[in-house]
Amino acid sequence: MRGYFLKGTLELLLSLVLAGIIPFFLGKNIRKKAHIWYVAGWVIALGTLTFAILTRLEIISVSSRVQWVRVIRAVLSGYLPAAIFIYVMWAGALPKGSSIQKKFMSIRSEMSILGSILYIPHALYYCATAVGPAVTSLLEGHFEAGLQIMTWAGVVNTVLLLLLGITSAKSVRKKMSGKKWKSLQKWAYLFYFFTYAHGIAISLGSYNERAIIYTLIFGAYFIVRVRKAIKAKKK
Repeated sequence: MRGYFLKGTLELLLSLVLAGIIPFFLGKNIRKKAHIWYVAGWVIALGTLTFAILTRLEIISVSSRVQWVRVIRAVLSGYLPAAIFIYVMWAGALPKGSSIQKKFMSIRSEMSILGSILYIPHALYYCATAVGPAVTSLLEGHFEAGLQIMTWAGVVNTVLLLLLGITSAKSVRKKMSGKKWKSLQKWAYLFYFFTYAHGIAISLGSYNERAIIYTLIFGAYFIVRVRKAIKAKKK
């Protein structure tokens, strides 16, 4: 498995490229036909989860080297939804009024919902397969930091994602006051932190190239966001 191109890293890089070009080529279409995109997201999510379960039960057997399986892996392993959330995250940190920021902000809500839908297979599959071993390891007195951080960061993020994803829907937002909604959305920073922790716990030691990518993305975001906050406070 480790022999072929940086297992998982190619999927992450391609997911970042795909999520990055969506606002420029499909932004208007997503805004106008959001419900169709949500349905497509559910079809992909449920199809991915079904494939994962059938593979886990050994009802079907497909080599991980097959290219179309790598597309499924991009969703199941959380790379595509993570890439979508990275751009949602960066949209708020980019210079206000810039053309790139406008593109991402124009469909930020829709991308949040799509990312939440596509995250469901990853959350359900890995919560079902990872929580048990993590709890067993603790009960037996074996504390593996990587396993525990990966597992519980993922569990916390699943809860946060449900909260943030649901409140991103326009029908829900309309029922909330602007102040309450903005206050609730601040939990997104905790979600970003645990996304980084989850990715690092999985990657560090075995797939260091992914750990470097995550650190560059989230490290740069932290610096830019802090500088933006300081400027806003001075004004």
